[in-house]
Amino acid sequence: MRVGIKAKQIAGVTAIVGLAVVMLSAVHVARLARVVLRESQARGELLANTIFHRAREVVIANNGDPYAALRSDPGLRAILESSIYGESVTGAAILDNQGVVRASSDPAEEGQPLSPRADLATSVRSIRCAASTRRKAVRWRCGSRWSSATNRSARFASACRRC
Repeated sequence: MRVGIKAKQIAGVTAIVGLAVVMLSAVHVARLARVVLRESQARGELLANTIFHRAREVVIANNGDPYAALRSDPGLRAILESSIYGESVTGAAILDNQGVVRASSDPAEEGQPLSPRADLATSVRSIRCAASTRRKAVRWRCGSRWSSATNRSARFASACRRC
């Protein structure tokens, strides 16, 4: 069966439109994921700064054991316990230098080492690096320095892994 020129044109236009819709949807989902992750990271940083500010005040005002003061302070306890009601926060804890929990949103964790958890900032950076590969000239930040590449070279790919 022969396909006419009109059918070929319809099939071509349909394929182009379908491809455009799929590509734009993928870009939208990637950007939406990046926004959601950045918002979660911002909430976590705000909570961390709030806990740090209150913990600093408690330790400065206390002359005895700072860990006991952190565990018994009602203001700090309220901040830690209310952290679990956040949309994307699963818990909050204050650790010492050895990784032992000194104050936590879950009192059962206090005095025990905290299990390692994935860092959200790393996930946000990896999404930024993956999304940046679509451009021809790219700048990215590794720590405190900025670097750039003019194409999708191996140098850029290895730099994203180092971030």
